[in-house]
Amino acid sequence: MGKPGNKLESLFYKGTYSEVLRLSVDAAQWSSTLDDIPFVVGALSFTGRLEEAELLIKKLQKQKKLKPLIIARFFLGIGLTRLSEYSKAQKVFEENFNAKNKKSDLELFFIYQGMSFFEFFSGQLDAAEKSSKLSFEHADNAKYLYGKVLSSDIRAHILINLGEISRGLKLLTSVRQLSEQLGNSSLPKAIYISETIYKARFGLEPNLKELLHAIQNVNPGDNYSHANLLLEYSRQLLFAEKAIKLIDF
Repeated sequence: MGKPGNKLESLFYKGTYSEVLRLSVDAAQWSSTLDDIPFVVGALSFTGRLEEAELLIKKLQKQKKLKPLIIARFFLGIGLTRLSEYSKAQKVFEENFNAKNKKSDLELFFIYQGMSFFEFFSGQLDAAEKSSKLSFEHADNAKYLYGKVLSSDIRAHILINLGEISRGLKLLTSVRQLSEQLGNSSLPKAIYISETIYKARFGLEPNLKELLHAIQNVNPGDNYSHANLLLEYSRQLLFAEKAIKLIDF
């Protein structure tokens, strides 16, 4: 899976989620395969269509094939976490973790990356860092570029939130450059948005114009990045307003 083996997988890696859905669940007819389903689940999860993603996972469970199920559950868990469905996300990631014995490096990447993502969002930063190292190790062993990008990205966020701001930002920049090799224009843009938000938050580049530019140019459908940008823009406006009042006082 380091190299896309089918059309839907290839489209998914390019970030064209709407096209993945147009050719699958939104098509008049779709003859699904086990290799397709995880990436359709991913596209559904990343566009907020979680109920449909859960239905496809039930279809996978009946097939009793663990590899596509592990990958599909990872994407569903990400979607659930982003919508603050933490208890459901935890259950999904734990189901993957409980299946970790005697798995390939690719499967172990998805298992540990899911754990790292959830641990980060639930504030377990030390555990998240440990899991991110394991996910990167297995992605590297599998020669899975997409996995190396994701595991490095979450590790950068973890480092920044652990207080290693400079180190984390440097890693984000290198990950953004690495992600460009995937041919996915939305992923480097999402990482750039994270860099912009952190630089504003920590006063490295407190530039309201840069935040506004990022808001205006966020990819359609990337509600997660859009919400984070709006939140940071509001924070910066509030700080600016307070600073003006102090000066006037």
